[in-house]
Amino acid sequence: MKWILIGVLLAISYYGVQGFVSKPTIPRPNQPPIYHPIPPFNPGPPKFPTYRFRRSPQGSVDASVLKSEHGRPQLNLDYQQKFISNDKETFSGYGGVSSPDFKHFHPHGGLNYEWTPNKNTFFGAHGGVQQLPNGRFDPTVGVNFGMRFRRDLDQQLEE
Repeated sequence: MKWILIGVLLAISYYGVQGFVSKPTIPRPNQPPIYHPIPPFNPGPPKFPTYRFRRSPQGSVDASVLKSEHGRPQLNLDYQQKFISNDKETFSGYGGVSSPDFKHFHPHGGLNYEWTPNKNTFFGAHGGVQQLPNGRFDPTVGVNFGMRFRRDLDQQLEE
């Protein structure tokens, strides 16, 4: 009886595998003909368009162990991701966790934006939130402005 059952299972599996043998494909418009058989694990090009996004600019991870003002070690683990980075503007986000005693962890995160209209002036804005030890969240928001000055190297100081 078991030999008959094994024979039936082998016959079913043989005919099942024969269904996966690649068949000639119908050429689609704007596609060159395929002259090699397509294995069952690769059914051919996708039926809908796929898109790839560039992964740059990349993110960065920063981990540090610092000494607090009481002489105890403090852990900071941060991740920063640049969303836009070109000659005129930079937009990035950050998030992480800090631990004053390696037992309690406080998350934090935020966004930074900086716009540089020319090479000597920049405007920026930032916002973030940090969890305090009592469980409440402390939001921060700010704007900044800066100018860079450079003295010409050919000028001599007059005394």
